[in-house]
Amino acid sequence: MFYLDGEGLNGHCYNEELDLGGEYYNSCKRPFNQNHNYYHSKYYDLKIIHQTEKAYLLENNSGKFWVPKKLCRFKNKEKTEAYIWKNFEIKYLEE
Repeated sequence: MFYLDGEGLNGHCYNEELDLGGEYYNSCKRPFNQNHNYYHSKYYDLKIIHQTEKAYLLENNSGKFWVPKKLCRFKNKEKTEAYIWKNFEIKYLEE
């Protein structure tokens, strides 16, 4: 059985089955990646066409598409570059 010590955020664990005399070792890995943009893809040359309470209608060179606000993170103040969650399937609107 694994136990986290007081410095559990540093990833130190104690394993009863591998009792090393009460010594701690660094075998636990973090459950997620520390890079905040790891799960996002970057999009360039965006324009906000319209926005509602919960979504943006964005346009890029490929066309217009809707993105929920919670899955979109803008990189700059002009809102021309954004990080969008990788697993979100972008469906371009037909004109």
